[in-house]
Amino acid sequence: MTILRICWLRRRSPCLCNWGQSRCGRAIGPSLDKIIKNAAWRKHSAIVAACKSALDKLEILPASDSTDPSSPLLGLSLADANLILHPLFLALEAA
Repeated sequence: MTILRICWLRRRSPCLCNWGQSRCGRAIGPSLDKIIKNAAWRKHSAIVAACKSALDKLEILPASDSTDPSSPLLGLSLADANLILHPLFLALEAA
C-alpha cells in the first residue's frame, strides 16, 4: 500500500528536474534522465556518464531559435547536437 502511494505521489508532483530552457532540453532531457535511471551501473557506466554530460550541457544552453543548417537538432550547433545525441545512440546500441 505504501509503495503504491509513493508511486502515485511521484506522478502527481511536478517535475523538479532542470533540463534547460531550450526546446531541445524539454524534448530530450526526460529521455536522458530515464536512461540514467534504468541503466545497470556496472554494465552501462559509459552510457550513464554520456547522459549526465548531455544533461549538464542542456542546462546551460540558452533558449534560442538560431539555426545551424548542418545541425540535426533545430536551434543547436553541430557540436552541441552531437554531444546530446551521442548518449541516445549508445543506449540504442546497448539495447
